[in-house]
Amino acid sequence: MALESHEAGAGSLRLRDSVGLTTVEALAATAAGEGALISLRNGFGRRTLTADADASGRAGSLGVYNGNELLTVLIDGDEGSGIGGVIQVFND
Repeated sequence: MALESHEAGAGSLRLRDSVGLTTVEALAATAAGEGALISLRNGFGRRTLTADADASGRAGSLGVYNGNELLTVLIDGDEGSGIGGVIQVFND
């Protein structure tokens, strides 16, 4: 486990497996004035799931990625217009 200071001045937490590969990363903020981001990675270090507390429209979003780290499903609480959420499925 490593507690670190993120470039935006916010804290971060990185959990690593037995060979030192980061599999869980939690950022208190992605940039100044932004919210938290949690990323899960597979055994190859590729991102497979993200939870963003401050995505478009200041709403939350969940991203699901395939084994090659390509976004396949996005659930966004506000697509940017302030009207409502959207679920997108990608076939890459």
